[in-house]
Amino acid sequence: MIEIDGSCYETHIRIDQNHPTLASACRLIPDFAKINFDLIIRDNNLSTLEGISPRVGHNLWAARNNLTSLHNIHKHLKYVGISIGFKHNPIKSHVLGLLLIDGLQKIFLDNKEVEDIINKHLKNGRDIFACQEELIEAGFDEFANL
Repeated sequence: MIEIDGSCYETHIRIDQNHPTLASACRLIPDFAKINFDLIIRDNNLSTLEGISPRVGHNLWAARNNLTSLHNIHKHLKYVGISIGFKHNPIKSHVLGLLLIDGLQKIFLDNKEVEDIINKHLKNGRDIFACQEELIEAGFDEFANL
């Protein structure tokens, strides 16, 4: 069962063991950018964002999943209007792709130091190389990848 609970402002997706993919759920939902929804995919034990709608009008809340890396996130998400929340995920690598997501203004991570570095660069020019250098200098080499 894929449970989608939509309203004028947000869409919640709950995925169970019989239909464990985000792609199958997101195909059932209209274009988020046109209707400016928040997309809430928390508590789904997701290990990847593959198949997600490439455009989220406002916020993407992906808390309490099993995301360990954001490798190539920019290839799955092209636009997020405001923010992405990844709290309570064991993310340990590959956050630079966040800088390549159009519209994104702020992220939320468990690792506050990495969160602050990414948010600083989201506000100030999105220079991937400068962000990468800052992450490496702060000791976050694994995070400093696309």
